[in-house]
Amino acid sequence: MTYMDYLVGKLIDAVDEAGIAERTLIVFVGDNGSSAAGTINGTAYKKGKGQRADWGVHVPFIVRAPFLIPQPGLYSRDLVDFTDLYPTFVELTGAKLPNGVTLDGKSLVPSLSGDEDPFKKRNWIFSQIGDFRMVRDWEYLLDNQQGCYHMLNDPLQTKNLFTSKERIVPGRRARLQKILDRFPPNAPAPFPEFEQKHAPAAQQ
Repeated sequence: MTYMDYLVGKLIDAVDEAGIAERTLIVFVGDNGSSAAGTINGTAYKKGKGQRADWGVHVPFIVRAPFLIPQPGLYSRDLVDFTDLYPTFVELTGAKLPNGVTLDGKSLVPSLSGDEDPFKKRNWIFSQIGDFRMVRDWEYLLDNQQGCYHMLNDPLQTKNLFTSKERIVPGRRARLQKILDRFPPNAPAPFPEFEQKHAPAAQQ
């Protein structure tokens, strides 16, 4: 981790020394949940990679863009999906999509620039791991196996609202359920199953 931080620092220094920081976007992001266990605010959590929970898909997302971000250290709870990167690059570069091309993603420029208009931002995210599916907004997560969680109060998903006495904001569960129902139960997984023929370094 220390060496990775050192290398990222070298990259940033090179951009600054070249005088192109004001027109360079740097994105640092993971591709899936952590492959190791850890802690959040002093509470232990299980490793996330491949897990059927938010921490299986929730990853760090750090952006450096002095020309766009109003102040260093800006923190956002806005939802982000990998499909949002391409439309972000398109908007920042002034490129134009071919006629008839539509994208699933939404540009992150409003989030990065501090724009608080919710209509310019993503308001839900869908994830699928095998036959397990879940959808979440900025506050709640609902899955297709009778799980519902308040992600602001319970980010580690320890209290299932279906079995607890805590009430869900009226209409919020129904809205998330409608989104889940948009995806057919027999829809194929986004990626075909594959046979792992190598041993990851963590298992050697």
